[in-house]
Amino acid sequence: MNDAAPAIESAFKERRNKAIEYHNASMQAVGHDKMLAYRLLCSAVTVDPSFAQGFYALGNACADLRMIPASIAAFRRQLELPLGPLAGDLNVEFQIKGMINLAHRLQSDGLIEEAYQVNEDALQLLVAHPDLDDEGTAFAATNMSLILSIMGRDLEAIQFARHAFEQSKEPIIEVGLAFALMHAGHYAEGLARFEARFAYKPAMRSYLEYPYKLWAGEEHHGKTLFVPAEAGLGDTISFTRFIGQAARRMKRVIYAVQPELVRLLRGSLKHWPNVEVIPLTTGFPIADVWRAVGSLPVALDLSDSEIRDYPQAWQPQGDDPAPPEWLAPDRKLHIGIAWAGSPDNDIDRFRSIPFSQFLGLYRVPGVQLYSLQVGPHVADLHGAGAAALVRDLSPYIRDACDTVGLMRNLDLIIAAESFVPHLAAAAGKEVWIPLSKLGGDWRCGRNSDQPIWYPHTKLVRQGPDAQWQPVFDRIVEMLKGRVV
Repeated sequence: MNDAAPAIESAFKERRNKAIEYHNASMQAVGHDKMLAYRLLCSAVTVDPSFAQGFYALGNACADLRMIPASIAAFRRQLELPLGPLAGDLNVEFQIKGMINLAHRLQSDGLIEEAYQVNEDALQLLVAHPDLDDEGTAFAATNMSLILSIMGRDLEAIQFARHAFEQSKEPIIEVGLAFALMHAGHYAEGLARFEARFAYKPAMRSYLEYPYKLWAGEEHHGKTLFVPAEAGLGDTISFTRFIGQAARRMKRVIYAVQPELVRLLRGSLKHWPNVEVIPLTTGFPIADVWRAVGSLPVALDLSDSEIRDYPQAWQPQGDDPAPPEWLAPDRKLHIGIAWAGSPDNDIDRFRSIPFSQFLGLYRVPGVQLYSLQVGPHVADLHGAGAAALVRDLSPYIRDACDTVGLMRNLDLIIAAESFVPHLAAAAGKEVWIPLSKLGGDWRCGRNSDQPIWYPHTKLVRQGPDAQWQPVFDRIVEMLKGRVV
């Protein structure tokens, strides 16, 4: 037995060294080829399954590729390994980092109760080891803030988010504080904190290199303000309400929006003659200062109540077609539906709804459904065999202007929290939004039954089980009173 020990030790060291080699190569690759980094880390932990650092890095690599269940499993494998003295073994600091990352990914996968417990354990270890860096405490506190916010515990969520920001001024930590505040209705400070998004998100850092000065809200009646859209289509529709007040302080406003919105907003904002709407894809226009449309409430120095109650001083002017041939004449209640948002949104996996849930609305006699969905998810309707049950309006839709025209002929819009309900609500239509427990837009808060800005919109929230069926059961009961 003793004679074999040196050979066993030598073989282990060879495996560990090879695993470290794969790991180091993956760290070189991750910035330019995330899939290569993932494959190298798979090799690292296959060669040496006791390599804790490899499983930790694998968890992060899987998360980068949006393979969240695999990320969770990798962090679990890391944390089941024993503490050890060698390079790449698990130590307390590494254990805490694994727990913080595991908690974050559990929350991302909707496993809120377990995420809470794992994160609480990480915080306890940080208290027991005060010599470890503050960054770990900041990330653990940010995790806890988001978990508590989802649980509807707004005050505690803000307390943890502020504690995190005391420990670290990193943009990602400030964005966490911003969301805790905005979900709780502290819009002014929350939106001011949310300015950190430009430094946090790689896709948005280019905004900080614009060839203009940042506008702070001052009156410049001889100058031009450039206002680019910088988030989703729904955000652009929501924040357009602030364009008029900005225009009153400037000689001219150039409003750059997504191409799908250009025709709609050009027609709808004509009553502000010094506002020009251009496609966001156009090059830089001649301007003096700039501010993103989502930052206008900050530049205008609006209070919580002013933001919450800010009126919509424009009306979407869509096409007004002749009486449509697609409208079913024999049905009593005509409902437009949309079930999926942009997959680029961080919460899309929660907010988007299986198309089949909407077919359950036919439990209410007299209903007719019309799909306002565009993009690849239109195939869901046809793949479900529902072409004769839900009238697909996507062939009529080129842009938002067409969508508004179609909505005018409908009685009600029921749609996932995405661009469609934002547009419908802005157009004054009655809207019901089946709302996810685990995602959620800050304009909807965590507990209210109505979002800010849209008085004709009703939120139908998931319960603690985060399931859609009870939501649609409630919607069916609500519809029964609407069909006469």
